[in-house]
Amino acid sequence: MLISHFRYFCNIRVDKYDAGGSFNVHIFLGEFTDDATQRAYDDNLVGTFSVFANDPETTGCEKCQNDAENGLIVTGSIPLTGSLLDRIPLDRIPELSSLEPENVIPYLQSKLHWRCNKVCPPYKTSLIHLTNMSENAARRHPYPA
Repeated sequence: MLISHFRYFCNIRVDKYDAGGSFNVHIFLGEFTDDATQRAYDDNLVGTFSVFANDPETTGCEKCQNDAENGLIVTGSIPLTGSLLDRIPLDRIPELSSLEPENVIPYLQSKLHWRCNKVCPPYKTSLIHLTNMSENAARRHPYPA
């Protein structure tokens, strides 16, 4: 018997130099701490996408400066399926009874959160996509300045 299910990912697309240095994008399912120094240890952290970048304003790296001027985009994916499966048998999430899109998409729209951290204060970024194998759901999140 063949058993299949949908696979869900959080696909991240961001300007590599927008933060003026290296940064992390933390992905959460559910509530999370406001303390940026503790986000990497949060129980609802699903994954982290790290970007290593020089500050184009201060680096002597000509390639970095050119890439920053051209708006170099970097991408990454955080798998969500395992974290979703972990939540189903616990019966603590009544609205998430299966991995069918009609259950998961609304759940992700209300429970998926992200924050960017760098050594200095947070910055803005533009778009994060939620993707499964057969459908796309994207949400634009303004990040507070």
